[in-house]
Amino acid sequence: HYCDNQTEFCAKLDDFMQKNLDYSRRTEEKLSSSDPYWNLVHLQMQQLLGLSDVFENITLDTTRTLTNVTRALYFNVVGDLIELEEAFGRVKDMHSFSLVPACSALVKVVGDYEDIYMAHSTWFQYRSMLRMQKKYTFPWHLGPDVVGTGSIVPGRTVTMSSYAGKLVSSDDFYLSSTGLAVMETSIENTNPDLWLLLDPEAAPLTWVRAMVATRMARSGREWADIFARVNSGTYNNQWMILDYKLFTPGKPVPNNTLWILEQMPGITRQDDITEILRNKTYWSSYNIAYFNDIFDISAQPQRVEEYGDYYSYDKAPRANIFRRDHVKV
Repeated sequence: HYCDNQTEFCAKLDDFMQKNLDYSRRTEEKLSSSDPYWNLVHLQMQQLLGLSDVFENITLDTTRTLTNVTRALYFNVVGDLIELEEAFGRVKDMHSFSLVPACSALVKVVGDYEDIYMAHSTWFQYRSMLRMQKKYTFPWHLGPDVVGTGSIVPGRTVTMSSYAGKLVSSDDFYLSSTGLAVMETSIENTNPDLWLLLDPEAAPLTWVRAMVATRMARSGREWADIFARVNSGTYNNQWMILDYKLFTPGKPVPNNTLWILEQMPGITRQDDITEILRNKTYWSSYNIAYFNDIFDISAQPQRVEEYGDYYSYDKAPRANIFRRDHVKV
């Protein structure tokens, strides 16, 4: 029903998705043997092919690659669809995903550095409330021709909140065997000029990039660098990467414990914000950009001017709630 009465939008969407898939396949063929990033993209797409074969009741054939946009692909790109609906002018209806986001996330140091908690509350449609915890242990190699335990991806085990039939979290909430905890809240773009920067041949979509970064990264900085290597401009979020390896109970959190990254079409910003965590004892995230240039380029100052503090970073209702209630944790 997603495309009912949405002929023009779905034609644009199908064209974008097919071009992106073709670009990814060409680049995988060219670079996967020499570039670990693209080898991980290739393995992610091969996992998708296997899922797609089940969806379509096709006999599994590992020699094939995914050449056509399938139901399984659409099932895994829900986050990216949020931006693509806006960019391609979908008429909003009950099947639209580009609703007002309402995710909230919290990183909290408790007591006298006794522990660090991270928590996430996800918005989504009521019909998608059936979640499950998934644990993938894939000792994938960084290259197709490399052997030995030293060539296995650092994040060989990824645990995530997810849904039946999905290969990613979509919430998003990930725990990696490298000791990284990754989550995000979406940030809105109300600057229509940014949609002109969307290019199906610029990058794998965000659902792929997030999984690749989670499997390859050993630190928050590495995760941010890998994720920001290319930018699809879709599923624009504030990502939080908490490195539990660096935390020692009873001691102040060291630098690089908490990194954040924010994305808009054509731009990403990232930084180590551990000092804020030390000073305030918490970090909260509520769908509003922290970095000024991300906030400005996505036309949020105009929304503050028009609608008031609801869209401001410091005075938004959830910012005030976190400021008031984090001490209760």
